[in-house]
Formats: sequence, structure tokens, C-alpha cells
Amino acid sequence: MRAQISGRLLLPLALCLIIAGGSNSYGQRAYPAAPLSSDQSVSDGIVPTTPAASSQADPIEKEVLLIVETDNAWPDCKLQFLLQSRLAEYNFLRVSDSRHAAGLREHPRGILPRDELVELGRRIQCRFILWCTVDQEELIRENNFSLPLLAKQRRVKAKLQARYYLLDCERNRIVRQGKANFENHGPSSLQLVDFGDADPALLVSYQDRDQLFTALETRAAEQIENDLLEVTRLQ
Repeated sequence: MRAQISGRLLLPLALCLIIAGGSNSYGQRAYPAAPLSSDQSVSDGIVPTTPAASSQADPIEKEVLLIVETDNAWPDCKLQFLLQSRLAEYNFLRVSDSRHAAGLREHPRGILPRDELVELGRRIQCRFILWCTVDQEELIRENNFSLPLLAKQRRVKAKLQARYYLLDCERNRIVRQGKANFENHGPSSLQLVDFGDADPALLVSYQDRDQLFTALETRAAEQIENDLLEVTRLQ
């Protein structure tokens, strides 16, 4: 009789022990800890147990010093300004202060002073130097066609010729060089009388001249920009 009663009491007790084994000391079910959310930090009193995902690294800035010689350009040449404004749009490039070029020693104009440029770049800790010289920027008048003793057509043409070199001061190398040669047509005149260059139809106002040269300088700046970006993105 006592054996039957004790057996009936032991069975519920054993079940209670099994259930209690899967619970914590507070009688609550023990579940694995949830992963730490990205917006939780140590300041919230929570220390992450797994390394946080690393954010994508910011692109490394590469400094470029622009030197544009415009001795042979027209007085209002905008080539340097156009290059600076274009390159300033890229977050991996930093255009150095052009006043650093004042530290360049005197050299023959139009001739690349490579050693002096590399020395200057290393002194101001500038990786690249873009050196550009305008060899020709002017208006010329030329004959287009003529009918002997009857008439001839003359026209105005704007012409730009420039050379540029991109130096890597860190490696002491010229990594890109090129020429920017562009032309743009201005007014023309069919002359029945030989006016020559004094034809009023061939006179170009300052505003028209500025538009002709600015169009050429914009095309040159675009070519130089593409060459520079192609190189600096790979370095």
C-alpha cells in the first residue's frame, strides 16, 4: 500500500525536475542571447561579442598642383580656372593652392622644368603636378576660296595649341603627356572688292572673341581632365 503511494508521488516529482532542468534560476525559459543590433553600443551598457562590420573606406585624396603658363595666350585666358573647377568636382582629388607655384625657380618659358617641378612637389607634399603651357591662342584670317579676278572668301579662325604633362612626384616620372590643338571658326566674308584684312565683316568684338576662345579652352580642359583622371584613378 505504501509502495503504491510512494510510486504515485515520485512520478510527478520526476516530471517537475525534468521541466526545471530546462529553466533558469528565475523559472523562465533560457533562450540563446539575441545578436546585438547595429544601433546598440558600449555606451548603452552592452559590450558586443562579435566584431562589427567594417564600413567602406573613404577614397584616398590625391593632391594635384596646377601650373598653366599663358604667356602666349590671349590676356583673358580661362584655361586654369576651367581645369580647377572641373577637378574640384571629384572627391578623390584635391587641387593644391596655385600660389605654391610661386616657389618654382625661374626657367625658360615653354620648356618643362621637370627636376624643379618634382622638387617642388616633394617639398609641398603634393603627389601630382599638372604642367600646361599655351603655345598659341590667337585669331587668324585666312582665304577660304577664291574666283580669280571676281571674288574671294575670307574668314576668321580662332586657334589654340597647348601642351601638358602630368608628373608623379612620388615616382619621379611623367605619367601622361599630350597636346590640345583645337580650332573654331568665326565670321566670314565674300569679298567682291579686295578689302584684305580691313573688311568690316571680319572684325570681331571682344564679346565674340571671348566666346571663341572660351569654347576652345573648354575643349582643351575636357581633354586634359580625361587624361588626368585616367591616370590618377589607377595610381
